[in-house]
Amino acid sequence: MIPPAGQRSPSLWVGGLFIISALALLFAAELEIEGLGRTRKEQVELQEWLPVAGTVDACYLDRHYPFQRRGGGAIYTVQCRFHYSVNGVSYESMTETLGNHHSFRDPAQLPADALRMQAWATQHKKGSTQIIHYDPANPAKISLAGADDEIRSNTAAIALTSARQAGLSESSCCWLPLLHGGSAWEGGNPSTCLTTPRNNSEGLRNL
Repeated sequence: MIPPAGQRSPSLWVGGLFIISALALLFAAELEIEGLGRTRKEQVELQEWLPVAGTVDACYLDRHYPFQRRGGGAIYTVQCRFHYSVNGVSYESMTETLGNHHSFRDPAQLPADALRMQAWATQHKKGSTQIIHYDPANPAKISLAGADDEIRSNTAAIALTSARQAGLSESSCCWLPLLHGGSAWEGGNPSTCLTTPRNNSEGLRNL
């Protein structure tokens, strides 16, 4: 039977749905893998790296422009420099806390998350003390070991939550309507399933 003009065959909708679903699942799987990798990294830095009291030499908000070839935008970071001593040897190292990617390069007013990052940096004044963790195999490598989680956009928890939201969104938007005869699709159009949850870590893959 030829479908009425302006309507597509259900098989085309199902085929489109399958492609959209596969892309959504790949996206969710990528975030899940990334989140698991970050979980391992955070566990190592917190449990296997050793704590030491670091003295803040400088801590400030910075911005980078990694997307100039793709239309601009900026990523905000907090850069902190510490000096500390391990087994009588003095070290000086930097940490970098990654924030979100924003479309505007130089906004008139800082975004809310950048303001929180700036406030965090301001609290860590020169000469103040912060517990940091260093790699026992290479004490020049340091981590804040979760002390900056409140302003980070690339934590394991954020990546894993985004992955599960993407998977749940794909299931509820695409497959459940199909099981109910497709009546829940907006206008009978499965392309609405393309909406994926916003990830707080828009600069996620720029590490």
